[in-house]
Amino acid sequence: MSSLPFAIEPMSESALLLRWPEQIDPLTEAQIRQIMALLDTLPWVQDLIPSYHCLALIHTDDAPPRLGYWLSAFLRSQASVWQLSELPKARTLTVPVCYQSELAPDLASVARHSGLSEQEVVARHSQGHYRVCFLGFTPGFAYLAGLDPQLATPRKREPRLAIPAGAVAIGGDQTGIYPSATPGGWRIIGQTPLPLLDLAQQPPSVLQPGDQVRFDPIDQGQFEQLQREGQG
Repeated sequence: MSSLPFAIEPMSESALLLRWPEQIDPLTEAQIRQIMALLDTLPWVQDLIPSYHCLALIHTDDAPPRLGYWLSAFLRSQASVWQLSELPKARTLTVPVCYQSELAPDLASVARHSGLSEQEVVARHSQGHYRVCFLGFTPGFAYLAGLDPQLATPRKREPRLAIPAGAVAIGGDQTGIYPSATPGGWRIIGQTPLPLLDLAQQPPSVLQPGDQVRFDPIDQGQFEQLQREGQG
């Protein structure tokens, strides 16, 4: 029987951790999504929490005994479902972003850190091809891989107490979009007028793991018009 590409480790009396090699890899992310779909059908699975290369499984007391061994055997038996040789076809979403200074309070600091002009930062950021790796931190917050390495900028030393919904930001070598107003320490370089989170919908987040994302620069007038349309 073939070995698994991840380790299964105990986290607590009610949790296991599936751990892949520590790298950002789209095939690993796809495997995690497929395994989540499999495990979500089991009645004793209470929660599944993904990251770039880990999946935490929270279970109830009626889980099978010696759960790590059981899970290893189960996932081996289902390897044809989750052990992908190529990525499944992904949908592509275009997100309009206004990069003008009123909505981009940290654009200047990102430009200074990168050694680029503000216009070059906007051009590089908006020309990128991004992938939603997973959702986390706050409901609907999409961690996006694919940032131009020269745009990587450390998080702010002191997080803001309030970041507006739709803020597009850079944190280290990642970029992301705040779907709701929340505190945060990433550097804001723009804002989208699109509502990306609706808790009354299923799923509540517009962006989903595996999605491809492009950013489309818009001006302040277009931002305000799209914002009005989204609120209408």
